[in-house]
Amino acid sequence: MTVKHHPSDETLAAFAGGQLDAGSSVVVGSHMATCPRCRRWLRTLENIGGVLLSDLPPTPMAPEALRTTMGRL
Repeated sequence: MTVKHHPSDETLAAFAGGQLDAGSSVVVGSHMATCPRCRRWLRTLENIGGVLLSDLPPTPMAPEALRTTMGRL
């Protein structure tokens, strides 16, 4: 199969950040399985996101955060 169309940079960034709806995520994920070019770019975007997160100052969690999360599970 020859890939003729690629997701936009904005779509790939949203995919990397987990911001796409379920349907779009399936479509982009399927594209990733067949497109080495987009997989490389996605890894780059994920690395950039990781650097940005690591540069943020730590933020204390609310005391009830763990209990609230466990209750939702």
